[in-house]
Amino acid sequence: MVAAQLAEALHRGARLVFMPDPEHPTIRCPSMDARRAAAPLAHPDVKPAAQALLRHVSAYRRTLLALFQLAAWPDSRRALTALRDDQATAHRLIDDETRLVDELGPTLADAVRAQIADDYRDTTRLCPLCGGADHDAE
Repeated sequence: MVAAQLAEALHRGARLVFMPDPEHPTIRCPSMDARRAAAPLAHPDVKPAAQALLRHVSAYRRTLLALFQLAAWPDSRRALTALRDDQATAHRLIDDETRLVDELGPTLADAVRAQIADDYRDTTRLCPLCGGADHDAE
């Protein structure tokens, strides 16, 4: 229920804010619609579950950013051992991502992934999926 409520808030325009502390994200609601959707998350009976869910969201963000960075690192500049290490890291990160998607649920995971990918693209000007120059506008 908490995951569905957060997903709804994100779909209505709420944004996860990871600054100043990326481990404790907050929710910014720029519209009344987003505020109404997020308001139940602050209820005293729901808040502990919402905070626990946000810890999973933070872990999911860390995992996604690590995967995006791995995709952006050009293989041509690495030694073969570094590439093997990256493959092992990628497998671990994919396992982590799968586990976190299960914990968040697919609807919330999709909403979080979309925001994190947009944030990464805005910050780095790189595609989060292929690591190439931002080609989102194409």
